[in-house]
Amino acid sequence: MYSCNGLGLMDFTVPSLSELVKLSLECSWSDSLVELQTLTRLMYFAYVSHAYEIVTTCSKRILESDRSSVHNRDTKKYDVPGNRLKQEMLSTTAWMQGQSIMEKLCGRKHLRVAASIAFAQSARHAGEAGNYSLVMFAARHFWNACLPLLGSPHDREHLKEPTEIILKSIIKAESKNKQEEKAMWPLHQWITKDFQSIGC
Repeated sequence: MYSCNGLGLMDFTVPSLSELVKLSLECSWSDSLVELQTLTRLMYFAYVSHAYEIVTTCSKRILESDRSSVHNRDTKKYDVPGNRLKQEMLSTTAWMQGQSIMEKLCGRKHLRVAASIAFAQSARHAGEAGNYSLVMFAARHFWNACLPLLGSPHDREHLKEPTEIILKSIIKAESKNKQEEKAMWPLHQWITKDFQSIGC
């Protein structure tokens, strides 16, 4: 309903975004991918509305859930398209987190470093997904965030590890793209693959 509002179609009466986020965070989700998609979409609406506190709340929950699922051996294993979708949403989450930090920067250098790290994590998840264009999108934002810091050797030291993550992610995404080009796509995945290539 949030997606439909403002498109010139029928507008829906919806609860406030903060109320929806609160309800979503209180839910007990049986499928972590549905939870991730819901919180990512709510985070996007918050980002567009410049509700940076909600963006921070959602991104913190999403990235914490991802870290705990990595350590939890009983985590549901998704097939390749499901895992790719998960990594792309995590990349988008980290990007929105970094961009929100950049938009409320107010000249604070430590926030610029934090945004750079978020963009590097966005690139890392995009690399895991094999989404080269998403990696390069995150890399551009990383470069713009860290450019003013390059004059100081001390600041450059903070950027060494994120830069390595960006470079490894570019290589990983490119190699995954080459593997996918060689692979035959089953008939039921053709529409998805065509749709993804149009959206890039």
